[in-house]
Amino acid sequence: MKTSITTMAFCFGLSLASLAGASSAAADGRHVDRDNMKGGRTVGAGRYVAAENGGVLAQRRVVRSDDQGNVSKTSGGLFRTPNGGQGGRFSNTVHGADGSVQHQSGLKASGEKGGVETNGGYQRDANGNLTQNRDTAITNAQTGNTYQGNTQYSKEAGVSHSATCFDGSGSEIACPSR
Repeated sequence: MKTSITTMAFCFGLSLASLAGASSAAADGRHVDRDNMKGGRTVGAGRYVAAENGGVLAQRRVVRSDDQGNVSKTSGGLFRTPNGGQGGRFSNTVHGADGSVQHQSGLKASGEKGGVETNGGYQRDANGNLTQNRDTAITNAQTGNTYQGNTQYSKEAGVSHSATCFDGSGSEIACPSR
């Protein structure tokens, strides 16, 4: 499953709105700890801070279990700086009762110097076989140049990485070396 960071941030933002309330004053320490409908527990915490200078920070973390021994952990955060920078991150990890793990995470941020977006995750099956994948895009606000990279891992194929760079008009260019 490949979910865009924009979709995740939107959904996460909706859940953070409940923490923010209507007030622009700082609020902190919202907690939940209760039985859930799947026969397990739901535990979570969040905070929202609005600074006088226009900066905003919102964070939330939730852990859910069920009666089968599965556990999911979701966390994320959104920020806005006084000078217009903004971003968000999201992660979701599911630990299966059979020993499997599925993790998906992403980050998107932008500011006066450019922006970055990365999405990816890993899966480990019940036998311990691991596969990973991450896509990353970075844009320079001054030049419009963009880097797009993909890194993958599996036991069979090892690590592979590909990168493509584009100038501000969208034409492919050589990627800078380290």
